Amino acid sequence: VSSAAASAEAVRDILAGSTGPRRDHAVLNASAALVVAGVASDLSDGVARAAGAIDSGEARATLDRLVEVSAS
Repeated sequence: VSSAAASAEAVRDILAGSTGPRRDHAVLNASAALVVAGVASDLSDGVARAAGAIDSGEARATLDRLVEVSAS
């Protein structure tokens, strides 16, 4: 992406359900973070958890809360 605004748009697209390489990359990165944090047992578990958070809307809701708190 070429700007912070484009990055924010890409993240929102992923969290809104867009599929493709950007989502795949985000899910894999989140998976690795979940493994490092001890939340997921391995990358496969992390991928399932990350994809589930996106698909359920949980990840979007978390972003919305973060935006709300940081705007206060």
